[in-house]
Amino acid sequence: MRTGRDRDEKTQSRRALTTVPLSSPANFK
Repeated sequence: MRTGRDRDEKTQSRRALTTVPLSSPANFK
């Protein structure tokens, strides 16, 4: 359960990094 969620969060974080600029790190925090 935790591993699956962790993986989903990691993938989402990666997508957010590609879409959201590094100027707003508080966005994906």
